[in-house]
Amino acid sequence: MSVTPSVTPDLELRPRSPRSHLAGTLALVEQLASRSGPSPGLAPLRRFLDRPDALPAAVDPAQSGLKYDAYLTRGPQGAAWGVAVSDRHEGPAMVPAVEALLGALGAEAALPAARALAERLGGAGPELTVALGFDVPGAIPRVKLYLQERRWGEGLATAGALSELLAALPGGCALPPWVPADQPVGVLTVERLPSGGQRFKAYIGGPDPRELLPDAPPALRALADQMAAVCPAPGWHYATLRLRPGAAPGVAINKIYDVNALAFTESPGRLEAAWAEVGALFGAASRAAAWAELEALRSSIPDTLLVPTASALEAGGESVDLYCGAWAPEGAPGGGA
Repeated sequence: MSVTPSVTPDLELRPRSPRSHLAGTLALVEQLASRSGPSPGLAPLRRFLDRPDALPAAVDPAQSGLKYDAYLTRGPQGAAWGVAVSDRHEGPAMVPAVEALLGALGAEAALPAARALAERLGGAGPELTVALGFDVPGAIPRVKLYLQERRWGEGLATAGALSELLAALPGGCALPPWVPADQPVGVLTVERLPSGGQRFKAYIGGPDPRELLPDAPPALRALADQMAAVCPAPGWHYATLRLRPGAAPGVAINKIYDVNALAFTESPGRLEAAWAEVGALFGAASRAAAWAELEALRSSIPDTLLVPTASALEAGGESVDLYCGAWAPEGAPGGGA
């Protein structure tokens, strides 16, 4: 997720340009696609991504940040991966491209639900992120539309208000009773499955994963304890609740990294420390093979800067995912002026 830190670090930033970010992302996507085989979603994704004219050639450092990130994981049928794109630098102008992408994937129905929720949330409006999950080789990808708080801790709505909005939608549901009604919710996801089904996820955020939801069930509290113990560096965290009508929610803990602070300052040790922390998380989950594959991915595009953006811990602490952002050198093909 591309949510911006609520307090900008007191650091001199030297970020790479949005077009460098796009060029790095295109290179990363090609590497990910080569590991999982062809998919009918690849051509629409490439068209959606490869729009350099929609991006400024450069931005003020204060406006820099994450627009694209991607993940690689291993599922029962082999490599699975995904990519997420926020409306940063584009705003509402990105919507026609999102509509074209969803139309090509037969997932148009996800957009009306997301729009209805965004309109009812009011305020300045959430940041929109569209994500594709290539779970099964050769299959249409999952589509996820994230409505995100624009800065850590701002919130979209309270849990009580959001439950009312969700209950009014087809296939809607509510947050569980152990989430206080006045608890701010930072992110809401509308997920469209290849089968045509629809799901929702809610994200509760805060700086300490152990303090997010004190009354949560033991499974979620155990994940929070594990994340805090293995990944103690400062960051932002979300408790993720996969909402299902009439059933207990699925749970996960996410850690969100401050990309600017890691990669675009005069402190390169920050970035390597973050990678080491992520490696420790994979080790604690006994996912050495998955970590080796991520290390191989890093070395496969040596001229591209890869930065951890978010990790996810779930399934009793035995499943770890990692999102990372990519930046090509300035002046590379498609990489900026």
